[in-house]
Amino acid sequence: MNYENKKDSDAFKILKQFLYEEGWEPEIIEDKKACRLNCNLENISVVLYTRILSDLDQFIVYVTSSISVPKEQLNIAAEYLHRVNYGLRVASFEMNYEDGEVRCKGCIDFEGDVLSKIYIRNIIYLVLKTADYYFPGLAIVLQELKTIDEVIAELQA
Repeated sequence: MNYENKKDSDAFKILKQFLYEEGWEPEIIEDKKACRLNCNLENISVVLYTRILSDLDQFIVYVTSSISVPKEQLNIAAEYLHRVNYGLRVASFEMNYEDGEVRCKGCIDFEGDVLSKIYIRNIIYLVLKTADYYFPGLAIVLQELKTIDEVIAELQA
């Protein structure tokens, strides 16, 4: 096994160890160096998807919810997500205009370093916390219970 393959293998091993140590039981997707699991957060239930991008030395985290944006509400969802993203430093939201999927993502580059459990913990929990904080506001906006301005004002209070 050459150095790069060993590094990839070690990074994925450390990721799996971390997830198990946290008490999670992820679905392991070996061929993609990825893990998937359901998480019940304080405000919303989500799916956490993690992946090691070996060729780039990156660790990426995606969090999705059951919120799917209907075509007729894509623009309002986009405005909410853009306004939320402004000021976020590490995690951010993105939306697929084809199917309405919204996800929160974070990524770290570990080139020249070992992907440690501290890096993994920090990015996973940051993305989960960000998703838990902002996804409910998207649902409120899409249900037309409050305006974007009202939701953003409450989040910033």
